[in-house]
Amino acid sequence: MGTVYLARAGQAAPGAGRLVAIKVIRRAVAEDPGFRARFEREVANARRVASFCTAEVLDHGLSDGRPFMVTEYIEGVPLSDQVERHGPLSAGTLYGVAVGVAAALTAIHAAGLVHRDLKPANVMLSLSGPRVIDFGIARAADALARHTSPGQLVGSPGYIAPEQLGGGEITAAADIFAWACLVVYAGTGRHPFGAGTVAELAARVLYAEPSVGPLDPPLDALVRRALSRDPAARPSAEEILVALAGGRGAQAGPGDPDRAASAVLTASWHLPPDAALPSVPPIPSVPSVPSVPPAPTRPEAPGTLPPVPAHTGHSAPIGHAAHSTHSTHTIPEKPLRRGGRARKVLVPLTAALAAAAVAAATVFFVRSGDGTPTSPPTAAPGTSAPGTSAPPAAGDGPKTLTVWMMGDRTSTKELFLEGVEREFRKQYPETDVKVTYVPWAQALQRFRAARAGGDAPDVTEIGNTHVGGLIDAGALADITAEMAAWREGGGLDQKAVAADRRDGRTYAMPWYTGVHGIWYRKDWFAELGLEPPRSWAGLVAAAKAIQKAKGVPGIGAPTRQTYAIMSWIWGAGGDVAVRRDGRWRGVIDSPQAAAGVRFFTGLVTDERVAPEAYIGRYPLNGPLQDFVRGRLGMYVDGSWMLSDLEKRAPKERGNFAIFPIPAREGGAAPVFGGGSELAVWGKSRAKKAAFAYLTHLNSRANSMKFADTFSYTSRYAGVVPAGEALRSLAQVTGDIRTAPETPGWTAVESTVIPGAMAAIMRGASADAELARAAREITRLLNEGDSGG
Repeated sequence: MGTVYLARAGQAAPGAGRLVAIKVIRRAVAEDPGFRARFEREVANARRVASFCTAEVLDHGLSDGRPFMVTEYIEGVPLSDQVERHGPLSAGTLYGVAVGVAAALTAIHAAGLVHRDLKPANVMLSLSGPRVIDFGIARAADALARHTSPGQLVGSPGYIAPEQLGGGEITAAADIFAWACLVVYAGTGRHPFGAGTVAELAARVLYAEPSVGPLDPPLDALVRRALSRDPAARPSAEEILVALAGGRGAQAGPGDPDRAASAVLTASWHLPPDAALPSVPPIPSVPSVPSVPPAPTRPEAPGTLPPVPAHTGHSAPIGHAAHSTHSTHTIPEKPLRRGGRARKVLVPLTAALAAAAVAAATVFFVRSGDGTPTSPPTAAPGTSAPGTSAPPAAGDGPKTLTVWMMGDRTSTKELFLEGVEREFRKQYPETDVKVTYVPWAQALQRFRAARAGGDAPDVTEIGNTHVGGLIDAGALADITAEMAAWREGGGLDQKAVAADRRDGRTYAMPWYTGVHGIWYRKDWFAELGLEPPRSWAGLVAAAKAIQKAKGVPGIGAPTRQTYAIMSWIWGAGGDVAVRRDGRWRGVIDSPQAAAGVRFFTGLVTDERVAPEAYIGRYPLNGPLQDFVRGRLGMYVDGSWMLSDLEKRAPKERGNFAIFPIPAREGGAAPVFGGGSELAVWGKSRAKKAAFAYLTHLNSRANSMKFADTFSYTSRYAGVVPAGEALRSLAQVTGDIRTAPETPGWTAVESTVIPGAMAAIMRGASADAELARAAREITRLLNEGDSGG
């Protein structure tokens, strides 16, 4: 159906400089007007898919009359290749694949799409976890195949659901069937319906019992349900995700199933040691991008995207890209065999997004925002372009500067850090910056290992709940003099800076923070004459007004949202725990804390403006979907959710806004600040260069850029978020609080507090539940607490 090209986005394009895959539809297919219309609709829907565990769809359009789609490039190994070469996955890796693919399907189905061709070749094993690729245009391909050659199916034999084979309606349940087949293949090395001809596989899918093999619970039961011939009997992707992430995601903390899945992958995902990642060839530095007709053996290139000629010596196969074969097939009478072994080689009528074409010839484009070719970026006055000599360094620098960043590696984060590195290397041109991404769940373990003499950074990001312990342990360098001499440092929020001091010495600097608030629709508030509430009474009144006018619940109150629940407790003058005389004591049963809990749970039980359906749920496991679809009036979550909201509901762009969680009597309640600090590691031998890197990373301009890109709040005093939707949160940054820094806190926030909220909403005595919770909080917070 077309060809896939590896490319690097031009400077004028969104995500400038990132590697992308451009999938260009073959001209003969593109000339079908019905296909082009379906392609446009499908890709527009695909752009709404949350990017977690998928290859994000970045752009689409027409080039010389031919549709193209731009997706994120995933550096990884196809699951099919890994299993074929090295056998079944380990139990832990298999669990990660099952969780990641379920998370991807949850996002795909939430956008109204069905993948239709989920198979091992369309799952990439990357450093950050499994990623599902090649979704978004299967429906267009299917419609074209049915129109041009009746009787054909989109999909891969053995992974096509029974209802597809029978000509029935194709729904999300078809993807669930494919998920189960994929899990069995990855865990056992064989297909649940065996090997054989395409016709034999189809017959077994329709009439035979699958062979699931030895899978650990809960995978075994979920897979068996998902292989049901009745689509209605199969679990949904979200059910699978909750079952799997809930089983191992107890340490994830509050959030949605995606966050729980992320916690599972962060804590346990490891790329198989025998997985060979592809080597990405360098993008050549040329003065311009010549328009050279493609060679006769090269797939036809789009007219307005001329390739760099292969003879430059910079083209090379990219190995495994974020693309695979996605074909329509007839059913041959017998399989094609190569080397004496049956291969899954079908008779393709069209080959969409062919990885084979990519492996045959890599083509690079430098593309502007409007699709026209551009020259590579030129250097600004006083700087140097890539590949040219740099100005003299301000001082001798280290050969390598090691930087630890917390969380997953994403292309957006990498692009931001590449810009920081370019600035830094104007000062230290001979220093290579090595960025290591440390999963949040492994942060404390990595810091402890570094303190004990293991691998250590020069510069590190630190979660704000970990800073105090590292300062007290003597792990961080004293940067008092450097902070005093750094001109821009005086603009940081001095209250936040003071939190990073001990005995008058400074050991870290604040970077960013994110807080919870209450999301609402501006058009509904305007229509009903509502203003963002500033008290509990005002919030209830607004929720009731929405409920009466729109016929939907006024607000969501999910119980698995501890960090938002804490704001109701703090807003009533209470707390969850206090530390006295070296010991923690749970005080969630105090009169003030109980008042906050009763208000929150009373939104369901007393005021009846929040539905019971969210009891036991995360905010994105119901409330988010209902909010973006206009089925919920207000929704509590973090400031960082803006881009996700607008991606899920693009027609509502500009209509979502957020206001602070109100305190009982008025004003903004204190909020938990989920953010990070920056520090120089105490044992670094490159402290001067390390601090210089921090001044670039956390310059006022870069701080604002980071905050605006990721919907966080800058820690520079007086900086208001650029987006109108987030500006109201600026008033809460003065009362940001953190959680107890003790190992037992994880169980408190993920189990004890959500459990108490759910029990009270279901009718249990609030006094009894809070007294029980206070005792459990006291026990858990003091277990393993070292006093840091």
